[in-house]
Amino acid sequence: MKWFSLYTGTFVFAWILSLILTRICMSAAERIGFMDIPKCEQHKQHKQSTPLLGGAAMFLTFLLTVGAGG
Repeated sequence: MKWFSLYTGTFVFAWILSLILTRICMSAAERIGFMDIPKCEQHKQHKQSTPLLGGAAMFLTFLLTVGAGG
């Protein structure tokens, strides 16, 4: 049962870290203007500007979670 708490703790750590880093990356994208701004393109479904640094938040979460375990 020790492995269960290890995996649960790792999951909770990664989940909380991803929530924090997603918010940070969203605000950073808005500050530096790294946004997807829809104009008249037919293929875009969203109407508002969308931050484009979500992948960076996921990648940083992965790196920090693996780095914390190693």
